[in-house]
Amino acid sequence: MVDKPRSPDAPARRRVDVLGGCRIDGVPVSSARAVELVVALAVSGGSAPRDWLLSVLFDADPAPSSLPTLALRARTLGLTVEYRPDRHSYALMTPVECDLAEFFKEMKSGDPRRALSLYHGPFMPRSHSPFASGMRSSIEALFSTAAENGDTAFLTEADRLIKHPDLSRRIVSAGADPLAVSLSRTWLRTLESA
Repeated sequence: MVDKPRSPDAPARRRVDVLGGCRIDGVPVSSARAVELVVALAVSGGSAPRDWLLSVLFDADPAPSSLPTLALRARTLGLTVEYRPDRHSYALMTPVECDLAEFFKEMKSGDPRRALSLYHGPFMPRSHSPFASGMRSSIEALFSTAAENGDTAFLTEADRLIKHPDLSRRIVSAGADPLAVSLSRTWLRTLESA
């Protein structure tokens, strides 16, 4: 497939990685909440209703300026997010490639090994928003389901990265050492507490 030439005034495509870190074009960023807004828009096809974003990105009743502030912070990172008042929605104007969206695409296409190669750690482990918690749960559930048909090597590799009780049980029932399976969880606990 040949890419169409980009018009000179079209925004450059940006790379957003959020599995195992928060990076834009390979550079770590500290404004993870703004990136979380961008990712929510990216996995939603580029736009999402304001009310939905408020409900999934914030635990409590957010201030009216919460989403505009995140959109402003995203713009300072070079990721343009605009509010569309006629649709009561936010839209991602900068084209992005996102590892989380690619992960879900690979899982949907039935290639859990390729999805596993994209997974470098939990999605936004420090975020407690409903969106982040939901994404982490979805990833674990997808790997658990994929592991039902996986071989022992796939199970072992997935268990190193995804800590889900079903994966661990399957590995132990396939003959793995229960102590080794338990100890492999240590790195994830360390990451979550950092």
